[in-house]
Amino acid sequence: MKLNFTKAAIESLPPPAKGWAYHYDTKTRGLAIGISHTGARSFVVYRKVLGKPERITLGRYPDLTIEQARGKAASINSAIAHGENPADKRRQDRKEMTFGQLFAEYLQRHAKRNKRTWDEDEAIFNRHLGKLASQVVRDHPGASCLGAFPYRRRTPEDRQQGASAGFQHLWQSRRVGTVG
Repeated sequence: MKLNFTKAAIESLPPPAKGWAYHYDTKTRGLAIGISHTGARSFVVYRKVLGKPERITLGRYPDLTIEQARGKAASINSAIAHGENPADKRRQDRKEMTFGQLFAEYLQRHAKRNKRTWDEDEAIFNRHLGKLASQVVRDHPGASCLGAFPYRRRTPEDRQQGASAGFQHLWQSRRVGTVG
């Protein structure tokens, strides 16, 4: 369904019974608002790039305003017009995660939720592994222990155990001098 995005129009859209429903903006090509069955709303750009459909999430509504979403969508449309695939760039950026980003994800997704001593973990990382923060994970010889970090695990419990075990292994190898 196409409609002119206004605050009132977006907020009046009902959530679907299950899954996601997408409504497209009449002013910006490819810009859509996705509404989940829980009522969460996110802006996306849905376009075919080099013959393949791509959906690029821009951000949540109302954190991202309609004008900001239109601006981001315009820059994505411009990149597509120049032969680039913004979705591939985002995929590559996620693959090129640094130790600092990885540790921040670990803190947010596991430690702060499940450990009372998460602040100690953060202090230890900053004190002993902080110089690794800007290194790309895949380039580091001690990173093999993190190969199955959260994204490949099946359940939330497996992801939490994988993250915790990975950082414990990295920490132990650092203490005995085999990393960095």
